[in-house]
Amino acid sequence: MKPDVIQWNKRISRASGSRALQLLEEVQAVQLQPTVVSFTAALRALSGARVWRRALQLWQRMGQQGLEHDVVACNAAASCLEAWSEAAVFLRELQVRCLKVDTISHNAAISTCEASQWQQASALLDVLQVKFLQPTAVSLNAVMSAERRWPASLMLLQMGARCLEATAHSYSAAVSACGKFSWAAAWALLGESAGRSLTNVVVVSAAISAASAPMLWTGASQLLASLPAVTSVAFGAAVSAVASSGRWQKALELWQECRAQSLADIITCNAAVSACEHGAWQTALRLLQEARIERLHLTLVSYNSTITSCEKGSAWKTALALLAESKSSRLEPDVVTYNSALSACEKSQRWQAALLLFAEVSTPDLITYSSAVGSCRRSGQHALALLKSAADQRVQLDPTTYGLALSACELAGASLAARRLLGLLEVGCLTGASWATWVR
Repeated sequence: MKPDVIQWNKRISRASGSRALQLLEEVQAVQLQPTVVSFTAALRALSGARVWRRALQLWQRMGQQGLEHDVVACNAAASCLEAWSEAAVFLRELQVRCLKVDTISHNAAISTCEASQWQQASALLDVLQVKFLQPTAVSLNAVMSAERRWPASLMLLQMGARCLEATAHSYSAAVSACGKFSWAAAWALLGESAGRSLTNVVVVSAAISAASAPMLWTGASQLLASLPAVTSVAFGAAVSAVASSGRWQKALELWQECRAQSLADIITCNAAVSACEHGAWQTALRLLQEARIERLHLTLVSYNSTITSCEKGSAWKTALALLAESKSSRLEPDVVTYNSALSACEKSQRWQAALLLFAEVSTPDLITYSSAVGSCRRSGQHALALLKSAADQRVQLDPTTYGLALSACELAGASLAARRLLGLLEVGCLTGASWATWVR
């Protein structure tokens, strides 16, 4: 017996992603007419797959085939939104077509707003009220996640407590927003969530992250210990908070405890490595080795933090070895990686190695030039060549970098070059063309 469109719809509903799209095409291939349910099922299958363009094509095909865009179909399409720009266009199209939408579609649009788009998120919440639609806990949670401003998040949470039931996620979003500006407000919210039996590991982890001030690191440790079931997220937040306070030994203790509980992940490891950036480069190297033992995939953050610790410890050879290792691991070193390695060479006066590194940097910045020039203290000619390069690339250097170049000229006995450099600085003619006339 030949399957009818209802049976095809059931198949599409059970499928995911591209398979659902394939089944939708097969419906038409057997000369059956897809229904609104067919397209809605396919749109739901695309939800969360970050394929908004394909979802939009399906949405448009519905209209081309004379099918009505009902509320369920609108919600299914909205669930595929990835960015605020897409959400804005989609909501505008719904308005132009006079299509009725509910809170679910608006919640999906709010969820696309990032921290820099908190105004759009707040505006969408206002739109809900203008349309006499009832905000839900999901609405408020999404806005608080985008707000990242603690007074507004507190206001939203209070509003949610009056008109609907706040959730643990509500408190987590509010605590995260408050923690960036007011640890006292964040911890007060933690106490309130506990009083309403809404405290979970996510809420506590957000509160731990708020304890990054130097005087609060003990609070972060105590909150971690209070959890009945610790997670890697909680350990990562605690290590970051303790590291921010400068208690790197305590951060290492937490990392070892994390390993002992088989909860080690690369985020927690990176936080522990960052705690060693003050110069404990040998400890940072040991942490990288422990990460390999745990079979964690090292990231560029892992290497950057370790190279920075080598720079502070003047371990330039190790810094260069780590840079080479990051490349062999198929990672792409960024300007932070090179700047840290260059700074390590500068402190050890290894100008030849510094110049080789500098040549690899595709987009050098002020720090890149400053470190490279500083490493050439006994090679005035190379220091001047770097200043010419900065002028050619239109990188604005600071007085410290020019001072390093002048010092290099004096140490190299190039007093004439130093005087000319001072002259150019005085008249403000520091361009590539002006250098070309006398830098040899």
